[in-house]
Amino acid sequence: MRSSRRRASELHPLVVLLDIRLPGISGIETLERIVKKDPDIKCLMISMVHETDTIVECIKKGAHDYMTKEIEYESVRKKSPERHGFGKAQEGL
Repeated sequence: MRSSRRRASELHPLVVLLDIRLPGISGIETLERIVKKDPDIKCLMISMVHETDTIVECIKKGAHDYMTKEIEYESVRKKSPERHGFGKAQEGL
């Protein structure tokens, strides 16, 4: 997980797909760290479970959106920051 955070800070991504459950740290805690470090990064939270309380918590803490893992490419594309005018997505990520 540390190498992922280090890589993200080096790449300055526009979008991060972030699972709610991560090994060693919660996705919500990671979301808070990302938003604190760079509020321009759009975090799309993903989870196997559709829990309203968790969705609301994520949005309040800075998540751009929340999706269940039963997502398809078109769903991700529709929610991407590029589609919403946040700039061009980086290629090759």
